[in-house]
Amino acid sequence: MKKIFTLIVLAVLAISCSSDSSSSQSYSGVLVKKTIQYFTNGSPSVTTFYQYNGAKLVSTTSDDMVHKYYYTGNLITQEEIYFNDDLAYVLNFSYDNQNRLVQSRREAIGPGQIFRNVYHYNADNTISVDEYFIFETGSDEELSHAKFYMNSAGEIDKIEEYNGSSVQTTTFSYDQQNNPFKNILGMRQLLVPESGFDSNVTSIVYTGYPPETLNRSFQFTYNTDQYPVSMSRTIGTNQDATMQYFYE
Repeated sequence: MKKIFTLIVLAVLAISCSSDSSSSQSYSGVLVKKTIQYFTNGSPSVTTFYQYNGAKLVSTTSDDMVHKYYYTGNLITQEEIYFNDDLAYVLNFSYDNQNRLVQSRREAIGPGQIFRNVYHYNADNTISVDEYFIFETGSDEELSHAKFYMNSAGEIDKIEEYNGSSVQTTTFSYDQQNNPFKNILGMRQLLVPESGFDSNVTSIVYTGYPPETLNRSFQFTYNTDQYPVSMSRTIGTNQDATMQYFYE
C-alpha cells in the first residue's frame, strides 16, 4: 500500500506519554507487555517493551526507537517518534463529536515535510480517505484518494486506492480470536490498516498497477484466553518473520 496508509504506525506501534499520565488508573484486561520479532534473513531481532497507565499505553521502546503518544480523554491526539533520542516525526489526530478520526497529520522534523489525511464517513459504511501534501506556503496538493470498506464485525475488509486511472486493491481476512492490542484505549479509532481491531489479520492480498499481486499470510498460536502468543508471517511462499507476544 502507498504512503496514504503509512501515516499511522502499525499495530506493533510504540505509544507513550499520555497527557493525564500523572493519575494512576487500574485495569484488569489483557495487555501486551513485550513483543520479540525475529527475521529469517538474518537481521537482528527486535524487542519492544510496553508500559501502561491503566488501559493507556504510556511508553514503548525498541532498540533506537521510542514512540510517545498523548491522549485527550481516551483518544490519542498526538504521537512523537524518536530515533536515537532525536525527534523525527510528529503526528496529530483530530476527531468528530462521535469520536471518529477525521484528520491525521504527519510532519517530518528537519525537512519539514507535512502530509495530511482527511477521513469522510459515508452512508454505505465505507470511509473515504484523501491524502494531501502541505507546502511551506500553507497550500496543499491532493496526492491520492482511497476508500475503506468495513465488514460486519467493524474491521477493514478492503481498501481501494485511486491514482489517476489506476486502482490498487488490498483485501484482508481475519481470525475469530483476540487482537493483542484490542484493550488499549484509542487504538481502534486510529483506523490502522494491516493490524485489525478486535481480531487478527490472517491474510493480506494486494493487487497493484501495473498488474502485480502480493500475498501475505499470518499464522497464530493462542493462549487459553485466545490471545496470540506467537505469529509467523509468510510473503508468497517464503516465511520472512515471526513474533512472540508476552502479556501482563
